[in-house]
Amino acid sequence: MGFPIPITLLSFWVDRKRKHPPYATYTIIAICVLVYAFFWIQSITTAIGGGDVEFFQETYLNNNALVFSNPSILGFFMHAFTHISFYHLFFNMLELWLVGCILEDSIGTPLYVLFYFTSLIVAMLLTGLVTHSFVPEDLGVYNLGASGALSGVVGWAAFRHYRLRVLTLPAIMFGVPIPPGLFIIPVWKPFWMPFWISAAYFTLQEVWNGVAQIVMGESSGVAHWAHLGGLLMGVAAACMFKSTKDEQYDYAVVDANRVISGKASQTAVQQNLERLNRERPDDPKALEGLAKLHTAQGRVDEARQCYIGAINNYLRAHDNQAAADAYMQMVLTLPPTTLDPRLQIGVGNALEAIGRYKDALMAYEEVIENHPTSDEAQTALLRGAQIRLRHLNDPVQAEWMLRALIEDHPASPWVPVARQRLQEMGKTP
Repeated sequence: MGFPIPITLLSFWVDRKRKHPPYATYTIIAICVLVYAFFWIQSITTAIGGGDVEFFQETYLNNNALVFSNPSILGFFMHAFTHISFYHLFFNMLELWLVGCILEDSIGTPLYVLFYFTSLIVAMLLTGLVTHSFVPEDLGVYNLGASGALSGVVGWAAFRHYRLRVLTLPAIMFGVPIPPGLFIIPVWKPFWMPFWISAAYFTLQEVWNGVAQIVMGESSGVAHWAHLGGLLMGVAAACMFKSTKDEQYDYAVVDANRVISGKASQTAVQQNLERLNRERPDDPKALEGLAKLHTAQGRVDEARQCYIGAINNYLRAHDNQAAADAYMQMVLTLPPTTLDPRLQIGVGNALEAIGRYKDALMAYEEVIENHPTSDEAQTALLRGAQIRLRHLNDPVQAEWMLRALIEDHPASPWVPVARQRLQEMGKTP
């Protein structure tokens, strides 16, 4: 009694960019691929050597699969990295690459790894409970694949990234006894759809098929209850960490831009941003979103304060790109603003770190002009001179800045460095 809608939603791309390399997801994918490659290379090697391939494969699966009638610690952990067919591996790894990378990027690698293997444990515990209670004849069946843990990732990501969209191909898939072993028949052209809809459809399929397995008392060859166990773990994690709020923060700036471009209601977005700001007053994304709305409304002072708060908090989080973008947006849309010299130096460092050297030089020159006697002006003179030398090919102005540092701030700890730079240029300090 299969699912009444014989359509599978195949996802191939997401509309979200990552900020950090998803090392854990890549590692899990690499292990799964290597385990699969080892299985088939050894099978081929055994066949070439005249050995018993069936015996090797059966022994291998006995050691690496989870069998509830004869469980082992090795099988419990190795089954999550072992796949029996190319398509089993390919579609699991594709989904893990698409969704796992995004979730790891947002929640951090340590929590992601802990959650991934917790989902695996919960998925197998639920599968074992259901199998023992309702389908005991399946206790000797091999349980293989990453889909239990992967379902946990899908469940959490559906809430944490509820505005994520995936490029989806609706298709009918069925196995055939001849190569390539699987036929995929598209029923519509690829289109973008919210990921949570795809996850909800998958959940509906698994609930239907899982209940059908209990009612019919027979296995379909797919671990539906492992999928449901993972999904439940994902939903529990999303509720525990209040993950939908995190997505609202992620989209704070996007929503503000949509208001400015006339694509969203100003009142609704502003109320949401103000609520987010009350809940997390130091969150830079909410502050930047409010700054953009205040700018559009002509509320210059409020916009300036929000921008300054956003830049400060981006710098504290070492998010140079976001800090630089917020600063340049403030410069372009508001009247000239004099920042605290320490903050201005931080902005210059952020701009320099991402390779925007001309903008960094302008930020340093603001310090020199507005705070000429400060300690930060000394730093600005040196940093500005080094930018002119190394990146802008302007030795004349670089020399002027170095001499200004030496003459105007003779007690500065940067004076020896300035003298050394002049010597490197062939000038007399």
